[in-house]
Formats: sequence, structure tokens, C-alpha cells
Amino acid sequence: MKFKLTLLVFFLTALFNLNGVAQAPPVLDWQECLGGSGLDLPNKIIHSNDSGYIIAGSTTSNNGNI
Repeated sequence: MKFKLTLLVFFLTALFNLNGVAQAPPVLDWQECLGGSGLDLPNKIIHSNDSGYIIAGSTTSNNGNI
């Protein structure tokens, strides 16, 4: 039963993707990658009031953009 449901979802997804309506990729306003060569771990991610995110964490890196 699970296989039949998976197969149905696959075909429905393919059908809706073939209807000629393409979605434009999202526009990036700003992007930055932070971190170094060590282990960088986010401990807490908070959604802010201005639709952004606040991420706090820890690192073992002592190089790169930390």
C-alpha cells in the first residue's frame, strides 16, 4: 500500500510539473557564509520580528570568517 501511495504521489508531482508553468527561483537580497575549518555548530536559531533569523552557536575554528 505504501508503495502504491508513493507511486501515485510521484506521478501526480510529475503531472503538475509538466503543465508548462515554471516557477522563478527566489531572488537573493543578501547571502554570506560564515565559519572556518573547524567544527561550527548552531545551538539556537530564532526567527526575528523582521522576518530574519538570529543564530547563536559555537566553533572550534580559529581561522576563516568566524
